[in-house]
Amino acid sequence: MDTDNQAISIDEVQDPEIDALLNLYVELFHDREPLTRCFGFSKERMIAFARALYAGSHSSSLSQGLCWVARDRAKENQAVGFIVCDDLVAAHAQEPLEDLAAQEAEMVSAVGALMEEIRRPIKEALALGEGVNLHVAAVGVAPGYEGKGIARRLLQTALSTARDRGFQYAFSECTSNASR
Repeated sequence: MDTDNQAISIDEVQDPEIDALLNLYVELFHDREPLTRCFGFSKERMIAFARALYAGSHSSSLSQGLCWVARDRAKENQAVGFIVCDDLVAAHAQEPLEDLAAQEAEMVSAVGALMEEIRRPIKEALALGEGVNLHVAAVGVAPGYEGKGIARRLLQTALSTARDRGFQYAFSECTSNASR
């Protein structure tokens, strides 16, 4: 797919768009990202998990204004990429998933503990309070749009906005080959 970079817009995700963002997130990560594969959730279950993780509470990534979507204007503003960021220190009261089987609950707990262990040194080294440490939680670009600089533009938008809002540091734990 030959896409002119000028036809791609980068916009902050608004509340009514959360379902489209979550669907794109799951479509891009369900079978491709190592930690996501590890859960073994169906796509429907993964959407519920992503909703709880990124859009569930008052301190979610969406409510913090730290999510952007890339749209192809030539394709009726079709979402073709996204970036989800959050404030490392802001409270993240993740809403629990309903009806978790014991094995699912164990997996979610184990992955959550792993992610906290990865983030712990950063939290300790940069214990500076809210609004200082930007966490790039997820970046994804749809097949056919990869390699066109969309992820770079999404990241530049996130970093620029974060800098304007006073963030001093940014980090991400990269778990897929594309992210690395």
